[in-house]
Amino acid sequence: MKKKVAIYIGRFAPLHNGHLETIEYCNKNYDKTLILIGSKNKRRTTKNPFPIEMIKFWCDNNSDENTTTVAINDYLYSDNKWIAQIEDLVHSLFNKNEYDYYITGYEKDASSFYLKIFPTWRVDLVPEFADGLNATEIRTKLFNPEKYGNNIDFSKVTTEEICKDLNEFRSTLLY
Repeated sequence: MKKKVAIYIGRFAPLHNGHLETIEYCNKNYDKTLILIGSKNKRRTTKNPFPIEMIKFWCDNNSDENTTTVAINDYLYSDNKWIAQIEDLVHSLFNKNEYDYYITGYEKDASSFYLKIFPTWRVDLVPEFADGLNATEIRTKLFNPEKYGNNIDFSKVTTEEICKDLNEFRSTLLY
């Protein structure tokens, strides 16, 4: 019988409780988990504010030893190039004769189209974790200190370590 690998794709900007619950789900239900962090080749913006190294650190520190985290490029006008990059990466890490591939995630809206564009992979749609929490709401608070204050308590939406990182991020040049 083949082993199972969950492929979980996102920007994780920032990594929040919904992401963490999905990672935990993957770690419990799959032999291996591959977390793919998108937008590696994109410049920092308010939509994509955190360095890839920071996001990878968050993912690695909140998953188990059977999890691999890799940053991938976005190709704005070429879904085929993006798909090929992911398929090549997955096949290089997990032999198709040994593993069944499962694309895993929450089908939130139209931006979740990627969950169904890998025709030879199975799809494992997870439920809405963390009461529908999304990273856009967190970034909105982070980038509006005049409305939400300078030291926001993110403890209800992510880990203590990431809360600290988010508040420290405000004092960096990247902010």
